[in-house]
Amino acid sequence: MSTQDIDKEMLKADLVKHLKEQADANSEAVALESHEAQATETDEVDVDDISHEDEAGDLHAMYQETDDRQQELITTAENLDVSAKETVEPGAVVSFGDEVYLVGVAVSEFESQGRSFSGISTDAPIYDGISGKRAASSAPFDAPVSCR
Repeated sequence: MSTQDIDKEMLKADLVKHLKEQADANSEAVALESHEAQATETDEVDVDDISHEDEAGDLHAMYQETDDRQQELITTAENLDVSAKETVEPGAVVSFGDEVYLVGVAVSEFESQGRSFSGISTDAPIYDGISGKRAASSAPFDAPVSCR
């Protein structure tokens, strides 16, 4: 499957689904951590319990920051313009050899249309080297870039 054969709307939907699954997993981890750290009314409370509750509060704040960042990624992905592109910009699908990326959101590998994709953020150093490149041009490391 070349980058020309990719249904970009389906790719975007699969990306959003992947990001939402990651957010759900994070939320479950927060809930579990909070539940385990809370003392019940029937438990005796000692210094260790208070320490664990304080630690749980710190972890909850850290998880909340992660959740907030995940929600930002979901919003960015949902708003990504995946229309056809002539140059590398957000919403473009680019490939370097066998690896295929969707530009606009940094994300770990996910599956779509029977193929693996990853995401490249516009903040990533590699984006500076490929931004504005046309299909079949060379990236900074002399690998041909395919863009759609």
